[in-house]
Amino acid sequence: MNEGRNGDGWWVVTFVIGMVALITGIVGVVMAADDSDGSRSVAAGESGAAGGTTEFDITLAEMSISPSMIEVPAGEAITVHVTNAGAIPHDFKVMGTTGTELLDPGEEADIVIGPFTSDTDVWCTVPGHKEAGMMMAVKVAGGK
Repeated sequence: MNEGRNGDGWWVVTFVIGMVALITGIVGVVMAADDSDGSRSVAAGESGAAGGTTEFDITLAEMSISPSMIEVPAGEAITVHVTNAGAIPHDFKVMGTTGTELLDPGEEADIVIGPFTSDTDVWCTVPGHKEAGMMMAVKVAGGK
C-alpha cells in the first residue's frame, strides 16, 4: 500500500531555498551594521591631499539614510560613497540641492560635498521621503 507520490519533495526544496535567502539577508544586515558610523579615513598618500581625505559610506533605503548623522572637519570637503540599497530610486542632496542624481536600486555614486562651516542637513528629494524621515545630519567639528 505504499503509493509513490511524485512531487512531495518540492516543499523541502522550497524550504531550503527560503532558509538560504533568510540567512543571506541576516548576514548582510549584520555586516552592514558592523560599520556603525560609516566613516573611514584615507591616508594622505592614497588620496593625494596633504592632510588626508575624510570619507563616509552612506546607505539609502526606504525612508532612511544610514548613518543618520556624520561629523565632519570644519572647512573640509568630504567624499561620500552613496549606495541605494532600497527597492525604489532615491537621491542624496545637501540642503536638497547639491548631491547625487536619482539612484536606481543597487546603484552607487561617489561625490564630494562641502566644505562645511556649520551644521547642515542632507535628504532625499523624492516627494514625501524627507517628510518620512529620510534625512541625515551633518555636524561640523569646531563649527557653529
